[in-house]
Order: sequence, then C-alpha cells, then structure tokens
Amino acid sequence: MEIVELGEEVADPLAAVVERASKDGPGPTNVIGLELVISDAEKGRPALLTLNLERAEWPVRLPRPVVLWVPEFLLEILGREAPDFLDWRSDTVFFPQERLAGVEVMDSALWKGGRADQMPVDAREKRIEELRSRIATTLDRDDGLALEARSRWLQELGHHYLYFGLLADAEEAHKEAVAIAEDLGLWQGVATSCFELARITERAGRLDDAKAWAKESLKVSEARGDRSGIADAYHQLGVIEQHQANQALAERWYRLSLEIYEALGDLPGMARSYHQLGIVAQDRGEFDQAERLYKQSLEIAESLGNRPGLAASHGQLGVLAHRRGDLGSAERAYRRALEINEALGNRLDMAASYHQLGLLMQDRGDLESAEHWYRKALAVDESLGDRRSMAAAYHQLGMTAHRRRDLKSAERLYRQALAINESLRNLSGTAASYHQLGMLAQDRGDLQSAEDWYRQSMAIDESLENRSGMTFSYGVLGFLAEGQGRKGEALEWTVRSVALFPEFPHPLTGPGPNQLARLTGELGFEALEAAWQKVTGEELPAEVRAWVEGRLAEGG
Repeated sequence: MEIVELGEEVADPLAAVVERASKDGPGPTNVIGLELVISDAEKGRPALLTLNLERAEWPVRLPRPVVLWVPEFLLEILGREAPDFLDWRSDTVFFPQERLAGVEVMDSALWKGGRADQMPVDAREKRIEELRSRIATTLDRDDGLALEARSRWLQELGHHYLYFGLLADAEEAHKEAVAIAEDLGLWQGVATSCFELARITERAGRLDDAKAWAKESLKVSEARGDRSGIADAYHQLGVIEQHQANQALAERWYRLSLEIYEALGDLPGMARSYHQLGIVAQDRGEFDQAERLYKQSLEIAESLGNRPGLAASHGQLGVLAHRRGDLGSAERAYRRALEINEALGNRLDMAASYHQLGLLMQDRGDLESAEHWYRKALAVDESLGDRRSMAAAYHQLGMTAHRRRDLKSAERLYRQALAINESLRNLSGTAASYHQLGMLAQDRGDLQSAEDWYRQSMAIDESLENRSGMTFSYGVLGFLAEGQGRKGEALEWTVRSVALFPEFPHPLTGPGPNQLARLTGELGFEALEAAWQKVTGEELPAEVRAWVEGRLAEGG
C-alpha cells in the first residue's frame, strides 16, 4: 500500500503528491498530512486556492485512485474554502472521535474553597495527612462539637481527594460528612456535601447518581433560601445534562445559575457559567460566540489569580482552535493548560490534556504520538478509577488501530469502550461506540451489520436531541445508501442531515450541503422537493434552492 505524506512546507499538494508517488502502478495512493499544509490559520491557506484551481488536473497527472486521509474538521474547511476540489471526491468515509463526553467541562472545584485551590501539591498532601490525623482523634467522641468538627474536616478532605482524582476516597469522605450533618441538623453542610457528591459521581460517569445528589443539594438550598447554593446546584445539573448531550436543557440550567451569580456579584460562579455556555455555543457551531464566552471566563480567572481556572480556559480555547482547524494555536493552548495542571498536580485535568494532545496528533496523522498521549491518559484514568475517561481512551486507541488497518485490535478496543459506556449509561459515549463498530463492519464489507450499528447510534442521538450526532448519523447512512445504489433514500437522509439546523449551510453539517447538491444534480430538483416535503413536511426553502442552484452552476 503506497502512502504519500505531506508536510507544512507544501504549497502545491498535487505537485507534491505527483513528485513523491510511484511513477506507475494501479494504486491506490494514500495521502496523509493535508491538514498540516493548512495547520496554522495565521499563515493563511494558499494551498486551498491551489486545490480548487487544479482539481481537474488530478486524474490527468495522477491517473489512479487516490485516498485522502483527513480529520473531520478539514472537511468543513474544504467545504468552505475549496468546495470545487471537495466535490470531485467519489465517496467519503467517516471515523467519529470521542472527546471525553464531547468537551472539557469546567470543574466547579476550580472556583470553590477560596485560596485552597491555589495550594501547592506538597502543601495539599500535608494538609490531607493533618486532616486524617484530626479525624482519627474524634473517632471515640460523640459530642456535638466534636462531630461538627469531624463533618467539616471530612468535607475538606473529600475536596482534596477529588482534586487529586481519588474518587472513591472522596465519595466515602463526603457520605460520612452528610450522615453526621443530617444527624446534627447542619443543613449547610448537608447541601455542600451533596453538591460535592454530585461532582464526584459525575466525574466517575455515574450520571444518574450525580443527578440525584444535585437535586438533593438543590432541595436543601431552596429550603434554606440559599441563593448561592441554588445557583451551584443549577450549574451542576447543567454539567450533568451536558454530559448526556442534552444541550438545550444544559443551557437552561446554566442561564438560571448565571442570573443568580450576576445578581450576587459572584465572579467565580459567573466564570464557570460563561465557560459552560461557551461549550454549548461551540457545539452549535457558533464559534465566535463560544470564543467570546471563553475569554470572559479567562479574564475572570486572570483577575482572581486562579491557575486551575486559567488551565481550564486555555484548554477549551485549544478545543475551539482545534475545531476551527488551527492546529498550531490548538497545540499551544493545550500545552499551556498541561503546564499549569502539571504544576498544580491536578491529575484528572492532566489526563484530559493528554487526551486532547492525542486527538491533535491523530488529526495530524501522527498515530505513534497519538497513541503515546492516549496511553498516558489511560494510565492516569485507570489509577484514578475514572471509567468514563478510560472508555474515551479505549475508543481513541481503537481508532488509531483502525487507521493502521489492525481491525482485530480496533474491534477489541471499541468493545472495551462500549462495555464501560453501557455500564455507566453514558449514552453519548455508547452512540460513538456503536457508530465506530458500524465503520468497522463497513470496512469488512458487512454492510447490513454496519447499517444496524449506525441505526443504533442514530436512535440514541435522537433520544438525546443531540443534533450534532444526529446530523452525523444521517449523513453516514446517506453515504451508505448511495454506495448501495439507493440514491433516493440517500437524498432523504441528506435532507434530514441538513434540515436539522435553521441556518443553511450550517458548519456542523460538514459535507452534507455539497452532498445535497450532488445528489440533486443526479436526480433533479423534483426529487429534492419531494424529499424535503417528505422529511420536513414543508416546501423546499428558497435559500436552500438558491444555494444548490449556485453550486450546480459552478459545476459542484
């Protein structure tokens, strides 16, 4: 199998491929590294213009099948900036990635507890030993003062345990604190520990437990009229819904919490809300809005001198740059976040940074480096018992094995991820696992099994109203139908994909609009009108018709 690798120095991709490929042979020629040619937006992207202008020369100068291996974000960029080149492809095969439940959620621990979150690692470790010693001295005392002190110490101990990712120890400490606080009628302590237990179980991937604890914290805070506690509970409920890909409900909770934080002048709370609302905007493809919100959060972190908050904001700005295809900026942001987290000894977020760097290297086609970062993340996840993140690491290691055509290892790793996701009832992760097993079956030529897996993935995304996942599933089912000669069905799937969003074309629909134009060119506008009416119950919008007509007039 012939592989041609491109690098950042390439200005003319076709000329580079022709020069580096063998001079004869039937092909296919596999091309990797196209994303490196346009990896840094600051340098401009002249290669995209060259791709568009030279599209007709590819079959002349390279008369053989050519397979371009590119990350998904590059399809969006090609669709915008080199649409003529993209439309010359004969097929597109997708390999979805799991990004730790989609995105990095800003942990409320980064903003709670005052200066405790700025504590150096060695001082934090000493404080843990001191708290253990104090708790041990109260084991044989049952007077109110001793029990109240014990409850406070257990709460703080649980906070430090969570910071180091010791989820089981943190949960045990807070459950004991809740029991004591309830007996003594210390309802502030009950609300606080219930809130912390919601965070702990959310990090462990036990989302049903997390929701129950968050609602208990909310109930106690509402009974006490504690607006700050109410806002914290709202925010945590938003985090949980976001992990379950319920973006609309997550946004509702975040906006309720932000309204209270702003009324109270609570800057840390406002920063957390801005951060999470930025993720919601990013998932909708509203990248400028997301960047504005992330920077609002970053400004507050800088003003407070909050290093964990700075790390979280840099990490999410890296995710945004990654989505935009600016890999150079993304890597700088990821490494800045990692540097801060390593200095703080924050192992949970160190693992998240490792995972993001793995995704970056995978998108660059550097599978060896990607696996290195994924395995570093997995080692930390396993040591902390963070099963949800373990599933994400297995999923990505499966994808690198898949890219190397080691299908047996890929299936084993995908199924490891699936088993964890199903046990945790992590529906978005389960959908990703189903989808990737569909890709594996398709590569093996088992198209019926592939379609079955894709439909299972689609059903979950639909139940979650996860439009990003739905458009992806509809699109791949369309490509599968087209590949089997069912072009009318393919057109209907493509309509489902692009009609999910009010704007057309929408960034999250990827190659869908161009697929719509191509199928319309083959089947005619009457077929498009009928498919749109059947799928949406409405007439074909004028703006969609105009766009498709324009693409066809351009030769798309």
